[in-house]
Amino acid sequence: MAVRAARALRGITMDDYDYGDRASPFQMMGLVSMLAPAMAMLFMASLWGVGILYVVARWRHNRTGAADPQFGLKFALHLFRFYGYQLMLLGTFLLLYSVLLKGNSNERSPVWRAALGFLTSGGLLFGVHTVMLGKTNHAELPLVTRLFSGLSLLVTAVVGTIGLVAGLQALFAKGSMDDGGRMMWSLVFVYVTAWIVQGLVLGKAQLTEPSPDAPPPPPPAPGPTVPEPMRQPLT
Repeated sequence: MAVRAARALRGITMDDYDYGDRASPFQMMGLVSMLAPAMAMLFMASLWGVGILYVVARWRHNRTGAADPQFGLKFALHLFRFYGYQLMLLGTFLLLYSVLLKGNSNERSPVWRAALGFLTSGGLLFGVHTVMLGKTNHAELPLVTRLFSGLSLLVTAVVGTIGLVAGLQALFAKGSMDDGGRMMWSLVFVYVTAWIVQGLVLGKAQLTEPSPDAPPPPPPAPGPTVPEPMRQPLT
């Protein structure tokens, strides 16, 4: 019986794993492995990062003493806009990696299909919530906008730093970088470029615009009092 089983296994070829138009289990496992980092990032940001950011935003809002009836609405819109932006970055990274990846179209297909899925969903989230934010008072009271800009810059910088370190390790490692090195350098190109652009935009806004929670300027000092006879015009 063991001999028959061994002979049967020898007769199995790769054609036996052809699922036609349906995705094979191995392709689905690869897709799940690409989805896992993005889902973990969004889950962790939802659990503690966003909670801490809300406490900080509420504290800074209370310091200003100005009532903002749209504070909660703007926070929710900025949250999903932030998710959409990060998904677009992830999709751009996977799309660039699919271009640099060695192999035929069948090997590249799962990567660029996942990239298009991330780009489409992220673009919808980012676009819809950006339009909705335009109908709020976020331009007049930009506290929440500035906090989420800082959070987005922080997340992008962390991912870009990890990719830069891994890319340099692959560059100076002995032997060929292969597809792992191409993946790291795709990550570096997308996230470091976004890091620089976001830093320039946020830095310009912080340096040119007044802080939203700065105390109001003191009223001007009263001028010298003038006696009543001197206020009348000379006749």
